[in-house]
Amino acid sequence: MKIEIFEMERAQSLLENRVKYNLTESGVHPYTLEEFLRSDEIEKLLSIRLGLWPVKRL
Repeated sequence: MKIEIFEMERAQSLLENRVKYNLTESGVHPYTLEEFLRSDEIEKLLSIRLGLWPVKRL
């Protein structure tokens, strides 16, 4: 029986040791924004207007 490679998992396996912060790790509890960002960064994030960005058509 031939099992196809799960491409996303394969990419994570290859690249996870090259990053400064591994945000894909599933064996730990996730951070809250308060734990992950400084208070000035949280304030900046709160001021961002949500919306759709223009999409470049091919």
